[in-house]
Amino acid sequence: MRVGVSHLQWPADRPFDQILAEIADIGFLGVEGAREYFGQSADLRTLLADAGLQMTAGTYAANWFDKEWKSRELDGLRSSAEFYA
Repeated sequence: MRVGVSHLQWPADRPFDQILAEIADIGFLGVEGAREYFGQSADLRTLLADAGLQMTAGTYAANWFDKEWKSRELDGLRSSAEFYA
């Protein structure tokens, strides 16, 4: 089993590459998605590889209760899925 952790547990002012190094040092094998890098998946994958980590999960918060938002939320979910893939 591979276990990952959310980088949100670390202080927001800490450099992301330092956070990834600390996550790897603790012994985790992966990290939950980093929305700060949304649209920059190649950059994120490089940072993860440099730290010896993998993307283990991602999140997407949506308004699924309002029918007027459905199309927009599905587009956002699709974009998130492509980013995390």
